[in-house]
Amino acid sequence: MKKILSFISVAVLLGAALAVSCKKIATDSKPVEESADGETATLNITLSGVDMDISTRASGTGEYNGDKTAASVQILIFDSAGNYVKKATAVGTVKLSKGMYYTIIAVVNGPEVSNLNLIQTRAVVASLADNPFVMHGQAIANLSEASTGNITVPVSSLASRVHLTSVKNSLPTAFGAITLKRVYLCNVKGQVQLDATAVDSWYNQYGRKALGTLITAGSTTGAVDAGNTGSAYTFKSYETSPATSIAAGTTYSANAYYYTFPNPLKTAIPANIATTTTWNEQATWLTICGQVGDKIYYWTANLGVALTNGLERNNSYDVSITLNNLGSTDPGTPVTEASVTLGINVQPWQAGSEITQTL
Repeated sequence: MKKILSFISVAVLLGAALAVSCKKIATDSKPVEESADGETATLNITLSGVDMDISTRASGTGEYNGDKTAASVQILIFDSAGNYVKKATAVGTVKLSKGMYYTIIAVVNGPEVSNLNLIQTRAVVASLADNPFVMHGQAIANLSEASTGNITVPVSSLASRVHLTSVKNSLPTAFGAITLKRVYLCNVKGQVQLDATAVDSWYNQYGRKALGTLITAGSTTGAVDAGNTGSAYTFKSYETSPATSIAAGTTYSANAYYYTFPNPLKTAIPANIATTTTWNEQATWLTICGQVGDKIYYWTANLGVALTNGLERNNSYDVSITLNNLGSTDPGTPVTEASVTLGINVQPWQAGSEITQTL
């Protein structure tokens, strides 16, 4: 059964001095120099979609660990032909030549962009390892006749966020506790262009540390670990002391966050994937690695299959997982049907839907 819930966010225009601890955007209080001789116009630029309007919402849509805080801002201005005009590093007032339309692009928490035209700017690539919280937006300012203008650029995250809320141990009581070892995303889209065009870059392929090295069945050898590219945003280790143990019939409140750039694929997990070193693009999975007794097991939830459009940008997915039986010996080997119950509450930092599916 699927339930769809939609929420409409309230955009708050921000224009105070940059202080990440206060979650506010920097303001450029002085106009940028005129771009050309002749008659000029004044344009006031603000942003929406970041900081306070996000942090005041419920946990499913609220920001976490700065993922909606504007730590850096680039305001890029292009003329009607797409030529680069100027750049500001804060919202505020700029002076521009009067008599044309301007494209205003905002890049928040993104890679450095300098002296590129509009097409080149849109093609700049952000990586998950370096820019997991990158946001982008654009708007058109009409200064063809007016001498003053105001423009708000709405920005949104280029990444998808997966929030593991809970893991329940519903194995038969005889199996006892599950000791968590690792939880991570597999088949992660590692890069994206600023215009949201996909880039052929993948992390954690098939749940392995390296695509060409198979995982030793029933162990963590060869599996994704903290050394994988972008692991700070795709991986969490529970191999610490004291151990994280989930007793039979109890639920562990994980509250763990993971990030990937959008992956629309809804592919089922192929039968031979655990034994191949050839890459075929896959839906994104969430894999739980745990120990029952003296054996290591994997429970892999295929997030792509559970969602109508796969993982989408600016969406935060609250995921709760119930483990009904023993897992498999490899992340790429699906557990048997109905051995995992997967609940996904989709809350794009600005909207939401709820999906429950049994795998």
